[in-house]
Amino acid sequence: MQIFLAKTAGFCFGVNRAVEAVYDHAKSGSHKTVTLGPIIHNQEVVNDLMSKGIGIVNALHEIDDPEVTVILRTHGVGKKIYEILKERNLQYEDLACPFVKKIHHIVERHFKDGWQIVIIGDALHPEIIGINGWCEHQAVILNNIEDCKLFPSFEPQKRTCVVAQTTINREKWDFVTNFLKNTCTNIEFFDTICSATNERQTEAAEIAKKVDVMFVVGDKNSSNTGKLFEICKKHCEKSFLFDTAKEMPVLDLSNFSVGITAGASTPASIIKEVIETMEEQLGQEGQELSFADLFENSLVILNTGEVVTGTVIRVTETEVFVDLGFKSDGLIRAGELTDDPAIRPKDFVQLGDKIEVFVIRVDDGEGNVLLSKKKVDAIKGWKDV
Repeated sequence: MQIFLAKTAGFCFGVNRAVEAVYDHAKSGSHKTVTLGPIIHNQEVVNDLMSKGIGIVNALHEIDDPEVTVILRTHGVGKKIYEILKERNLQYEDLACPFVKKIHHIVERHFKDGWQIVIIGDALHPEIIGINGWCEHQAVILNNIEDCKLFPSFEPQKRTCVVAQTTINREKWDFVTNFLKNTCTNIEFFDTICSATNERQTEAAEIAKKVDVMFVVGDKNSSNTGKLFEICKKHCEKSFLFDTAKEMPVLDLSNFSVGITAGASTPASIIKEVIETMEEQLGQEGQELSFADLFENSLVILNTGEVVTGTVIRVTETEVFVDLGFKSDGLIRAGELTDDPAIRPKDFVQLGDKIEVFVIRVDDGEGNVLLSKKKVDAIKGWKDV
């Protein structure tokens, strides 16, 4: 059996950031904490958090304790939620994905300026409900051919702003936007599909094309996991979707190649359990690659002096942390961002930004990958001369 583990399998940086923050609340135990809806679409994680004292409410009116801290989920919420939190003087932590927050700003700004808002995605998904809450729930939501056929007529010069649910597949975006281009004459498109979603779906398709069996691991209520399964099924007939190793189909995989990918809300522990269960079924434990080996092989390789692209996952007053797909996160100190000492990291980059960086050192002795943004800019400057 040959196993191909997707490099992009599992938690995206937004989900990882949110889940870690909620576990920190659980560890502190200093005050009651509830999430407004499930923090992510993964029942295993949600159940574990509940066992550690984290509650769930579906609406703010369910909260009667003024001392409670409310966690806003990764999918984001509408503007009205923030207004109610402020009115009731409730403490809250906003863990909405930075990419989703960006959509909120786009929609709010254009709606205030009189634009019609169109959202491409599933009208019942919490992310779409939240986005729609930034235009007084007046958006037109398109998810399939039937929705497009019911699309209202547009005045020739009617200004229309189009955004997308971050987890939809590229095929859906292309179909709906092509329809809109032939329908509207004054339209602006904002491709808000998450870059991590794009990368995960592309890699899943590539793996599915070359394997005999494809496993997609993740919660069945997860939109991005469902999209992954659809994509894999197109390229590999023997594709299976399941939540945990307990639900994994029992198959004789001894003479097959197997691909494994996982949704953005699937923790590494579940992926590890799936691989270990596969080994147990074969009775070849120790002969196949271990999860640690597979995980190591799925990581990118970094070399000092390289220019690479990563995603900003944390910003402090003095440092910027970057996800490079490496076993350790990258670190940019303020002095390596820009030559202007007056510019603070928070003024220079935002969570979720894609950033091109120069690798100063792969390991500084403390496990950090030291990076520089200003060296990349200097290199580009020399090339332009």
